Amino acid sequence: MRIRPLHKNIVVRPSEQPKNEYGILIVQEEKKSETIGEVISCGEGVQSVAVGNKVLYARYAGAPVTIDGEELTVMHEADVLAVLG
Repeated sequence: MRIRPLHKNIVVRPSEQPKNEYGILIVQEEKKSETIGEVISCGEGVQSVAVGNKVLYARYAGAPVTIDGEELTVMHEADVLAVLG
């Protein structure tokens, strides 16, 4: 299923948390307040980011959604703190 955000919203795929060789998640420090992800879809009014950009955003920004078993975050363009790379 495709997801198409409206207006100035974007859809971000958060970077996966690191796992060890046994497939166990390595929990990151709770003090970390930002997250990195990849923009996979943009609304029509978005100007600051593009599909494929790696972005830095606040940990609790946006609304988490699950589409076809994949965890994504829908957020406003203004919630992006920086574009990486």
